[in-house]
Amino acid sequence: MARLLAKMWHILGSGAIGSIWASKLNSLNLDITLIFRDEERLGSFATTGNLVSVRSDQGLDQFQCLATTANKLTTPIQNLLVATKAFDAVSAITTLSNWLTAESTIVVMINGYGVQQELQTKFPHLIFTFASTTDGGYKTGEFETVWAGQGKTLVGSIKGTAKTPKEWEALPQIEATEDIDLILWRKLAINCCINPLTVKYNCRNGELLDIPGAMAEMSIIASEFEAISNATQKHLFDTPLLDQAKLVARTTQGNISSMLQDIRAGRRTEIRQITGALCDLAEQSGLAVPHNQSLLKLIIDLETNG
Repeated sequence: MARLLAKMWHILGSGAIGSIWASKLNSLNLDITLIFRDEERLGSFATTGNLVSVRSDQGLDQFQCLATTANKLTTPIQNLLVATKAFDAVSAITTLSNWLTAESTIVVMINGYGVQQELQTKFPHLIFTFASTTDGGYKTGEFETVWAGQGKTLVGSIKGTAKTPKEWEALPQIEATEDIDLILWRKLAINCCINPLTVKYNCRNGELLDIPGAMAEMSIIASEFEAISNATQKHLFDTPLLDQAKLVARTTQGNISSMLQDIRAGRRTEIRQITGALCDLAEQSGLAVPHNQSLLKLIIDLETNG
């Protein structure tokens, strides 16, 4: 199949999700350019021969793609996938702002809740599509990823003006939603129930189900989250959050949460954009979420002191 003309996708963020989506877009014969934050990462990528490796149940997908840094760009970006850490998203898009226009397709696929709304406020001239995915993966090398769980991706716009990129429609498990804010809220709920506990118990998602203490804590987390959801009139699921969290832990049983990957690698986590986002909403609502607060403090302490 010939490469599609004028369908270059730039990907900002080369972690597990960014790499998995580079593989997906490459499967559509789209041209891919990774945007690295600095020359050091760009140089490291060059030593691999510009190879990205993604291993899944279907085998090893190894492909070459272009790479650059923000200060090397020379033309406007037509299509951009943002797959950075949530705490990096605003500053990362700021570095690209001179190369983004109202005509740019910008898909933001990040964890957490609140950053999405901040992007809309800070860049009112840009049109953002937000995505929530249940794809799961983890890094085994700087540019090597295991695609541990192939999931569903929902896309939509908070403003209601963005659309699913047309070429993405050829991918399986892609669905447009008219209420992406609800989807992001539900994703936050699941992440609050699972991610901090995988750090506390140093285990994969599915292993939580076999740890009685973890299950007891997950029940408390879910109850606190549901109280905030009710207070803010944000609908969650038709079944209890705890049941949904257990289901996700089971279906992603082999995955190592991004939060645990970060702690093991000595990196900053997204705990402030996940559990911290819930705690902020609780404070605004005048409600207490003590167990979530304790987990927020625990993960921040681990980031600082190891």
